[in-house]
Amino acid sequence: MGRKPIPQIKAELLEKIVGYILQHGLQDLSLRALAESLGTTARMLLYHFDSKENLIVEVLIYSQQQQQAMFTNLSLGVTPTKALRLLWQHFTSKEMTPLIRLTLELEVLSIQGKTEYQQFARDTLHRWVGLVSAQMAGSNAATATLVVGVFSGLLLDYMVTEERERIEAAFENMLVLLEGGAR
Repeated sequence: MGRKPIPQIKAELLEKIVGYILQHGLQDLSLRALAESLGTTARMLLYHFDSKENLIVEVLIYSQQQQQAMFTNLSLGVTPTKALRLLWQHFTSKEMTPLIRLTLELEVLSIQGKTEYQQFARDTLHRWVGLVSAQMAGSNAATATLVVGVFSGLLLDYMVTEERERIEAAFENMLVLLEGGAR
């Protein structure tokens, strides 16, 4: 029977791996190159994460949990519209571009049938729907799903076109519609 990984070491590795993957992406991720940049071995990464796919999922779960906690904190004491606007500003910042790109990349891999990523993609969408629904008092899952879907679609549009003005106008229109008006 082998020894179990030490949680503290795994947590430290996870933080470093997040930085590496956000900088380099998933497309050509090599465990050897990752391990070398972290000063460890591919074998040690597999010891802590079991597989490359599990490592990627754990990185994204960790990143998503941080973003969802941030949204919960942003939501304290502000209107739902203000919380969504703050979240939008955060997600469209230069610092967040790698995480958004990575999340979209993983969602595409999930759509393409990569079963190791499908549960993560589903769970992430459901958690965001739950968080948005909780923030928007009186809303239901359908409204929260609409908000998350529009948010995701606009982020994809922004990543592809970088047409900030048009996309932010569309985002503001969504907020107006949520508040009961139309532009």
